[in-house]
Amino acid sequence: ATYEEQVRILGQQLPVLARTAANALEPDTDPPATLTRVLEGLQVTPDSAAVVFGSDGRVLGQIGATDVVRTATTLPVGVVTARTDVDGVDRLWGVVARPDGRLRVAIARPTHIALDRVWPIWRRNFRIVFLGTLLVLTVLSIVIGRTTRGLRQLEDMAARVGRGDLSTPQPYPMPSQELAALQTQMAEMIGQLRDLQKQVVRQERLAAIGTLVSGVAHEISNPLQSILGSAQVMAARPDLPEPMRADLGDRKSTRLNSSHGYISYAV
Repeated sequence: ATYEEQVRILGQQLPVLARTAANALEPDTDPPATLTRVLEGLQVTPDSAAVVFGSDGRVLGQIGATDVVRTATTLPVGVVTARTDVDGVDRLWGVVARPDGRLRVAIARPTHIALDRVWPIWRRNFRIVFLGTLLVLTVLSIVIGRTTRGLRQLEDMAARVGRGDLSTPQPYPMPSQELAALQTQMAEMIGQLRDLQKQVVRQERLAAIGTLVSGVAHEISNPLQSILGSAQVMAARPDLPEPMRADLGDRKSTRLNSSHGYISYAV
């Protein structure tokens, strides 16, 4: 309930209390002490006030400061009035008259009673809101912390790749499926880069071997060309015995030409 609702309920209770007191009093027979005792039986709170007026406006009994209750003579009957009294207290006044008109009863209650009623509700609501906010902040802190740690793990994986470290990364528990999928994709990318690196290294080794073989073949080709040229010159000499000429022409030259052809292909 809100403060305004409690004030409205308090205003609704005042005519009921005043009517109860008016019906219980007999101004012609009850002395003032009896009237005051009836008013005290209404269990009014501190800062409350009550007064009984006769048909001539005289005060027959009262509870509360005299200067406060005497000002109630000007209040309208049957209407709940809110005002600040001479003592500075905000009160609600309810005035009821007996049907025979022999007396009027005015009862006032301070409006801080409504505040006293709603304060426990406000305090409970504040605690609920505070605990709810604390719970939400705690959950957010946990989620943000886990997300931050996951992003740092992905950042470390990217930094390792930047440094040339293509080893298989250890899986890290991620707070969400999206980050887990991103980690899996990065691990697959690292595996692909590692395979590509192996292919590049293999190709570089094959290229180095090819360069080495080409250089060796070139070094061998020059002496073979000299030997081949010398064999051809010797075969053309007229004083060379015929068996030697046939041997140079049929076998040695053929082998030298074949070796020279292989080496030339390698080069």
